[in-house]
Amino acid sequence: MGADNPSDDVDRLVQLRFQRERDNFGDKLAIGPGDVIEVTVPRVAELNKFRVRVSENNTVSIPLAGVVSVAGMTEEELREALYKQLAKPMKNPDVQVFVVQYQSRQVAVVGMVRKAGLYTIASREDTVLSMINRAGGMEEQASSRVLFVPASPSLNHDHLMAANSLSAPVIVGPGKIQNISTDLGASDRQSPEPSDRVVPDSVNSGALLDSTTNENHLLSLLGATDPIEINLTSAKSESQLDVPVRPGDTIIVPAAGEVMVDGWVRNPGAFHIMPGMTAVSAVSAAGGALFSHSAEVLRTDTDGTRRSIGVNLAQVEAGNQPDVPVREGDVVVVKNSPVGAVPYAFYEMFTKFGTGMYLPVP
Repeated sequence: MGADNPSDDVDRLVQLRFQRERDNFGDKLAIGPGDVIEVTVPRVAELNKFRVRVSENNTVSIPLAGVVSVAGMTEEELREALYKQLAKPMKNPDVQVFVVQYQSRQVAVVGMVRKAGLYTIASREDTVLSMINRAGGMEEQASSRVLFVPASPSLNHDHLMAANSLSAPVIVGPGKIQNISTDLGASDRQSPEPSDRVVPDSVNSGALLDSTTNENHLLSLLGATDPIEINLTSAKSESQLDVPVRPGDTIIVPAAGEVMVDGWVRNPGAFHIMPGMTAVSAVSAAGGALFSHSAEVLRTDTDGTRRSIGVNLAQVEAGNQPDVPVREGDVVVVKNSPVGAVPYAFYEMFTKFGTGMYLPVP
């Protein structure tokens, strides 16, 4: 997932930041293709909450006003333009204009966030992190990574709508499977009558993506073969999350995978990976190491190569050695120790068979 080499993802984000800090995307909330406009003129039946979607040519067709170009206009500018058109057949029309949905300025935030959906970019300074915060922040069981799919000519909002039409049941937590129909039309600014909003059909962006199958399925539908992976345990993650977002971007927060902890620990087993989890904290989750400070992280790389990363638990805790962030599929093994062999044997005997004796454990 992401580039084979994490440094490649960092380089791609640096390049993307450079491009976006110099583009012509404006702060002005201009109307664009795909946006939904609501026009109301009191006592005019044809214009009672009349809704229309902006065409690819940046035009709308309004009763009594005809075809109107809206390219680059704000709500107020469109209201003034419609007033001039409608003032011809009627006197002093009270024209009201409301943009129900700024689809042309939206970013999708899906996965393990509190409120998945489409969020409107309010400023060119909005970032990956600010959009995640707008979605309520990450859930406790979110992964320690974020997948970022930047918009491109081959990856537009139509692909996003297709991806959000996941119809199969999705895993939303341990032992829980359900279909989710999160309303992506509920962007930051909602219509006064939510029941009548224009929204995408059969949207299922609430998939929490805690299985690799669901995650890959969504990426496949998006056409995103190589999303940018942001590792939240990296020292550079803060600057990476500050990359500006642009319309059509997709931010995916997968659910945490699991790390297996085995060997000389109190409670070996599989544990959910929490953001920032390392080899030492994984061992702590397993009840701590027993009579040994030597551990290793067994990891399978993207090319299938299996490797071992040594960790001296005592040196890490003393601050003399860097800890190792764990990934989904890692196995952390606390290795046996010649010095601890005898006390470990007694510990196993007393805990499994019971003798009434007390053996202190470090």
